[in-house]
Amino acid sequence: EDSVTELENLQLLFLTTMFEVPRSTPKPILLWDTGTISMENTVKTRKLNLAIHIKTQKEECLSKQVFDEQLRQGWPGLAKEVKEVERRAF
Repeated sequence: EDSVTELENLQLLFLTTMFEVPRSTPKPILLWDTGTISMENTVKTRKLNLAIHIKTQKEECLSKQVFDEQLRQGWPGLAKEVKEVERRAF
């Protein structure tokens, strides 16, 4: 299992335990009723926010230089992940 799946499972365990509902409770209903955002979307949101922060830095900032180079070269990393999130969103 990847990290996001493990986080999703942990979040679901926490919610079912906290609210004392059966484990068979549908996950979308549990998230909706508790106003909880899925861990997958939380991770995506934080990555996007970090990318926005990096892109607004001055040109001499190392993180901006690395991010821009990742985009130009198509290297794996935050830039590629954010590009994929944006592609799937639109």
